[in-house]
Amino acid sequence: MTKVRGVIVAEASAALAFITFVPHYEERS
Repeated sequence: MTKVRGVIVAEASAALAFITFVPHYEERS
């Protein structure tokens, strides 16, 4: 249960980082 929750948190943080990073990358290019 803890392992699954850790994976979900990792996925969520990765998605959040992706969402926040992409717009900045698009603006610069």
